[in-house]
Amino acid sequence: MRCEARTRELSNANIIVQNSPVILYRFGGSPHSPLIYVSHNITKLGHDPARLIASPDWAKRLIHPDDRAKVGEAMARLLDKSSDESSIEFRLTTADGTVRWVENRYVPVRDTDGRLVEVEGIVIDITERKAADEKIAQLARIDNLTGLENRATFRERLQQCFAAAHRGALPFAVLYLDLDKFKPVNDTHGHPTGDLLLQEVAKRLRACTRETDLIARLWWR
Repeated sequence: MRCEARTRELSNANIIVQNSPVILYRFGGSPHSPLIYVSHNITKLGHDPARLIASPDWAKRLIHPDDRAKVGEAMARLLDKSSDESSIEFRLTTADGTVRWVENRYVPVRDTDGRLVEVEGIVIDITERKAADEKIAQLARIDNLTGLENRATFRERLQQCFAAAHRGALPFAVLYLDLDKFKPVNDTHGHPTGDLLLQEVAKRLRACTRETDLIARLWWR
């Protein structure tokens, strides 16, 4: 009766979240962790709720292969009676094979002896937020005009190379290039032309270097 009552509660909640990006779920705490309930809006990711519930490998269908170990470790920690609600971010695979980043917030449901009975939680799509975070991180390391790495990235890589060399890694080299008579280009033809020149130089440097090489723009205001 308790299981049926809880399922009804989740079904009622599903009506509220049906048009939201939040997905409700519930699975058993047994070693096989059967999926008991998943809200209908999992269909937005192309998955059929009934098929997932009927599938013994529902987790493999949803969790990206590279993240299964991480999720498995998080779920294993729930067996500890002292563990409480928590969250984890991972990649979820849609029915057509595309990938979405999600945040999984979950709560262990225990019996009076503290044993794990079920796990309930919500899945929130954070793909756009992840993309924005990556863009911000990239902008902090890239020169906006040329797309080359900036001074901070160059210094970080240089420190890594020195540290690796001290540990016996292969030697490395630093090549410094300066553009002679660049100021007259700006003064004569304007800064937009000067920007085009810098972009062309960056393009040519990329074309004649390896992917493992780092090209950075070091400039002073």
